[in-house]
This record gives sequence, structure tokens and C-alpha cells, in this order.
Amino acid sequence: MKKWIYPITLVISITSTAVESSEKDYLEEVNKAFRTVAEETKNKTLTEKISVLNRLLNEFSDNEIVHDALLQEIGTTYSFMGEYNKALASFDKRGLAAKTIPQDVKTLVPDNARSALANEAEKYQIVMINEAHHVPQHRVFTHRLLDDLWQRGYRYLALEALSENAEHELAKLRVNPRPIGRGYKREPRSGSSPV
Repeated sequence: MKKWIYPITLVISITSTAVESSEKDYLEEVNKAFRTVAEETKNKTLTEKISVLNRLLNEFSDNEIVHDALLQEIGTTYSFMGEYNKALASFDKRGLAAKTIPQDVKTLVPDNARSALANEAEKYQIVMINEAHHVPQHRVFTHRLLDDLWQRGYRYLALEALSENAEHELAKLRVNPRPIGRGYKREPRSGSSPV
């Protein structure tokens, strides 16, 4: 038995080193791609950025991670432009999406989400709502849900993506709606409302 330990250890060690080397090369390629994206889209208008991203999408079509990230960036950029159908279409093309619908999902029955969540909220002290940043309908839904939550005793609202001085800016929103944050707050619906 002892005679086999060294050769097996050597094979595992060589294989592990080869895998680490190929992973390192792959990560370097991914980082290079992301640097290229950052350099080529810097100081571009949103329309120019879409053009550059589409060209890079073809260029990196053989790299699944970069291709997927480019589709996400294209979708996000379209959402900043208010082109929501194009944003949704871009995200739907992503390779990481489920290819088939699980059987248990097929048997679900649609319900009024606002009523269902408002009624379910009565059982809890905290409600958390996730959103896809490129889908403004999520924020519209959340905004509509706020009255229902208020009626059920909820009095605190925590948000992400606001600017450092958001507490001063929020009071002005009803008088002068405008973006109060960075990044995803550039999306028109997100930028004009705290939700």
C-alpha cells in the first residue's frame, strides 16, 4: 500500500497544478476582457456604449462569463435609456438562465401579488423585497405596496443605492423629483423615486 501513495500524490499534485494554471489563465483572460470593456466604454454616451458593447459581445462570444456579463451590461444600459423591452430581451439572452421550467413551477396558480404579499406581511415584522435593477416594474410594484404595508403597521423603509446625503434629498422629492443616487439610480424610474 505504501508504494502507491507517492505516485498517486504526484499525479494529484500535477493535475492540481495544471488546473490551477488553466484557471489562472482563464481569470487573466476574463480580467483582460473587463478592462477592455471599461476602457472602450469610458466617456461614451449610452447609445455609443450600446454600440461598443454589442461589438465586444461578438468579440467575446467564446467566453461564457464575459459574454454573460456583457449581456447584463447591455441590459442595464438599455434600462438607463428607458428602453425596457430591450433591457429585458438582453437579460433573457443570458446563458445562465434556466433552460427548462421545473415541474413544480408549472403547477403554480397565479395570484394577485400585491394582496398576497400585503396579507402575508401581517405575520411578520420585516418585509424584504428584491428587484432586478433593470426592471422598473419592480419599483412600481413596491411603490404600490407601500400603502398596504403602512396600513398594516410598517413604519420604516430601508433602501439601497441612495446618495450619501439622501436623507436631506428625500424630503425634496415630492416637490422636485430628480435622481438622488448613482449607478442604477440613473434608470429613469429609479432615479425619480426613492422606490
